[in-house]
Amino acid sequence: MEELDALSRQLKEIKAGTIRESIEANEWAQIKGFLSPELEVQLRGELHVLRAGGKMKAAGIGNSANQQVVQSIRGDWIFWLEESDLPNSPNTVA
Repeated sequence: MEELDALSRQLKEIKAGTIRESIEANEWAQIKGFLSPELEVQLRGELHVLRAGGKMKAAGIGNSANQQVVQSIRGDWIFWLEESDLPNSPNTVA
């Protein structure tokens, strides 16, 4: 069992190193298999509902006093999660 735990720790360190290196090189990282296919479908559906309901906002650049939307620099959409908005469910992603 100790050998299995040690191997698990080593794999986590390798994965963390790979993620760190990817972020340093690309400013982002993709982790294959991080979400189960079922959870990915569920979350994608929730994002579509939020976007269709006008709850997602175009991401801006700058601080709160100088914030502006510049699609050529940042074309993503955001939705800030508040703990009070989360359902009390065992399926809730936290």
